[in-house]
Amino acid sequence: MDASRFWTLGHEEGETVEVYGNFLPGQTQEQAKSWFMEQAKDNPRRSLLKTWTQQIPERFAEALCSHVV
Repeated sequence: MDASRFWTLGHEEGETVEVYGNFLPGQTQEQAKSWFMEQAKDNPRRSLLKTWTQQIPERFAEALCSHVV
């Protein structure tokens, strides 16, 4: 993976750098969004962390949550 190298080069040149990743292999963005919205509707009191841990490892979900806030 050369993502960090390209991010660093862009950042050093003052460019806006964005990194995208698909952490739900086999699902499109629309499928993931649909699943998430269904979970939110069916379980309105469940935390974002607990919802995400159904799809990704808990430690990764915790890291994502810390960056979303």
